[in-house]
Formats: sequence, structure tokens, C-alpha cells
Amino acid sequence: MLPTVARIFVSSTWLDLQPERHAVEDSINRMNAGKFVGMEYFGSRPETTDGASLDEVDRSDIPRSGASCAVRCRYPSATASLQLH
Repeated sequence: MLPTVARIFVSSTWLDLQPERHAVEDSINRMNAGKFVGMEYFGSRPETTDGASLDEVDRSDIPRSGASCAVRCRYPSATASLQLH
């Protein structure tokens, strides 16, 4: 069972998806059942960006296996450097 307010981690590229990130954050906030967690609120951390993101995925209240994902490629030739297990 999810807690009263679920931590929902949202990951994406920043420059090209700012409007979409804002829309997702607004939607989560309107539901009053979730807390948007995104890189724009990370602050300064000693770990790499990849490491910080994976830590936040682990801390989120939605299991990796149940996570929804919407992907848009900023660089069509790029390959994913992270894999969720």
C-alpha cells in the first residue's frame, strides 16, 4: 500500500522537456496524493547525476517494476547509459 503522499521521481532531459516536466509536476501537486521529486530540487550532492537519480528512484514510493515511462529522444543516435533492474 502506498503512503498517504507518495514520492514520485520524474526523470528526463532538462532543456527540451521543461514544459512537460512542469505539467507533470502540476498534475502531481493537484492530486494531493503525490510529491514530485525531480533534479531541479536536488541541490548540491557529492554523487554523480546518474547516482543521484538512481538514489531517488530507490527512495520513490512507486516500485521500479510499476513505474510508467514516457521517452522522447533528444539525440536520436544516443543510447541509454542506465538500466533499471
